[in-house]
Amino acid sequence: MTKKIVTAACALALGLAFSMAPAMAADESMKDKAKDKMDTAKDKMGTAVDKTKEKTGEVVEKTKEKAADVKDTIKNKVSGKKGSEDVRTAQQALTDKGFNPGPIDGKMGPKTKGAITEFQKKENMKVTGRLDSDTKAKLNGSTASKKADTTAPAASPSTTDSSTGTPAATDTNAPKKQTQ
Repeated sequence: MTKKIVTAACALALGLAFSMAPAMAADESMKDKAKDKMDTAKDKMGTAVDKTKEKTGEVVEKTKEKAADVKDTIKNKVSGKKGSEDVRTAQQALTDKGFNPGPIDGKMGPKTKGAITEFQKKENMKVTGRLDSDTKAKLNGSTASKKADTTAPAASPSTTDSSTGTPAATDTNAPKKQTQ
């Protein structure tokens, strides 16, 4: 009787093992599928994080620009200035170069920003729309030659006798004295 029980138990165990084998194999394929889905999800999250970082950087730059504009506006209101001399100079230089910054009033308005942006694009500079030091240098450096052209010529040598105040007699045809 013990033999029959042992045989029956072994048969039951083998039957159970054979019936569970497909379920165990399916469990392994489910693990592989789950792993693939997790990898895909990780890739999507990484891409989303990169895009979020990029957008955040853009927002930070815009915020910095607006803060600088507000700071300039407050500074001008507190000091009672009706426009910056740097901005006025830049507006004149932009006008001379064919850009339209609007009225030359020393105020950094939307037209002035637009003209600065166009100038920066034309000169292959970093386009910020702000009057930064590089833009000032480029504007002022290229306008210096124009300013030099508009200056009056130097005064001619004096043609009066300093002791008497009368015009000095000069004979342009007379031979010059040679000194030894």
